[in-house]
Amino acid sequence: MSGTASEIGRLTAEVQRLERRVGELCALFVDLVSAISASFAAMDPALAALQAQVAATTTVEASAVTLIQGLATQLAAAATDPAAVAAMATQLSNASNALAAAIAANTPASTPAPTPAPSSSAATTTATSPAAPASAPATAAAVVASTAAPKA
Repeated sequence: MSGTASEIGRLTAEVQRLERRVGELCALFVDLVSAISASFAAMDPALAALQAQVAATTTVEASAVTLIQGLATQLAAAATDPAAVAAMATQLSNASNALAAAIAANTPASTPAPTPAPSSSAATTTATSPAAPASAPATAAAVVASTAAPKA
């Protein structure tokens, strides 16, 4: 019987060791779940802000489509009325100015690209390549503003 008692003692010790290990693993699992929950909680405000921005952008895009479709209809109806065409030109100019201002207000300033170091072949390349325009627009707002100006 002494062999059986020692075997029971050894098995009891092994079960206790396994119980401790299971307890440690459970504690690690709880810590992991807590960390994941905290990460999701930290992402919630960012996700909500992104969803709000997507909704706002979608609304603005839908409004622009409606405006463009409405302009086509108004132009077709006003084709024979010079006063109506002039009023529409003013309305369109005001709308494009407002759009350009909104784009300018919400477009971050561009940062200039780093200038590459001159190489030995730079002189040859520069001499044969066309020069960039001196007043290239820096932002999307500048492009919109430059195209929104009424043509005389």
